[in-house]
This record gives sequence, structure tokens and C-alpha cells, in this order.
Amino acid sequence: GGTSTFAPSTRDVAASNAVANVYRTGTAANGEMLRLSVPGPSGAVNTRYVAGGILQRTSTAGGVELNRLEGFSWGYRTPVAALPSGDRLTYTVGLDVLDPTESGLQTILGTGQMTVDFGARSIFGRGTALVRGADDLGAPMLRFSSFEISGSTSGASSLFTQVTLNSVSLSGFGEGFAYGPAASEVGVGL
Repeated sequence: GGTSTFAPSTRDVAASNAVANVYRTGTAANGEMLRLSVPGPSGAVNTRYVAGGILQRTSTAGGVELNRLEGFSWGYRTPVAALPSGDRLTYTVGLDVLDPTESGLQTILGTGQMTVDFGARSIFGRGTALVRGADDLGAPMLRFSSFEISGSTSGASSLFTQVTLNSVSLSGFGEGFAYGPAASEVGVGL
């Protein structure tokens, strides 16, 4: 609960890059981090109407760190009346995941394709991802994974999806929306 304020002065320049801007408040032990994807041609996926974000709340008590993560998409949503009724559209997708593990947070970045069949109300897709931050006797590992996307649409602008990362045994469920004119883009927060 509560509210948080992130301002240009809270931007973490060292952690920000062409793919995401990172903002921090508080301390590493008790604070918040907001990671916002960069829309446009310089971002991971060239989007005009949608971007994504992850809000991480960290609290530490008695030497135990608790991380709460919330993923979301935001932007100009497609009005329900403008949604394609029977079209099947394929989108390029970017995957940006923070996954808490016993040894800290894993970062998972990937790209792939997702098809939304508005007529059949089904969603499917796949892609590849790069996993960073899992520990192997204290040394960070870097490994590749594949991911699969499945789900359905409600027919009222909402997209419900399941994303499964195969080699890291991670699965997430999220709600997303169509963005831009005629559902030209999609965004899902897990």
C-alpha cells in the first residue's frame, strides 16, 4: 500500500540504459525501484503507444530481505469499439522479468512473437531469453532460455496470458491490453 513519488532526481543513471529507465527511492535494504521500458525506436521493441514497467518494493528485517514485484503495462489503450473482431495479428514482444530467488534477483530479458487471434479469442507465441543473476557457488551465471506464451482474450480489450520460461522453471500469469489505433500494439504486465 501507500504511494510513492519518483522524480527525475531519483533516476539511477548507472542502471538506466536505452532499454529501460530505473528510478530508486529509499535504501537498497528498504526502498523502491521503478523500472520503465523506453518506448520508441531506441527501446527493446519499437513501440509508440505502450510501455511496461516493474515496481519493486524491498524491505529487510532481521537479516531477511522481502521483495514485492509488480509488473504492468501502460499507454494509449485501444477503445473497445476499435478492437479487431475477427483479425489475427502477430506482434513482436519484449520480455523484461525480475525473478526473486534464494540468492537474489534474476533478470530475464527476451524477445519473440505473440499472435492474438481476436476471432478465436486465443493467444500463442514463443521466444528466447537471456537469464542473468542466478548463482553457481557465488559466481553469476548467464544462460539462455526459451519461453512460450498462451492465453485468451476477453473480447473487451483485456488480454489474459500465461508465460512459461522453459529452462528456468518459471511461469507467470498476467493481464494486458491492446494499445494504439486498431490494436497496433499489446502490453502485458506479469
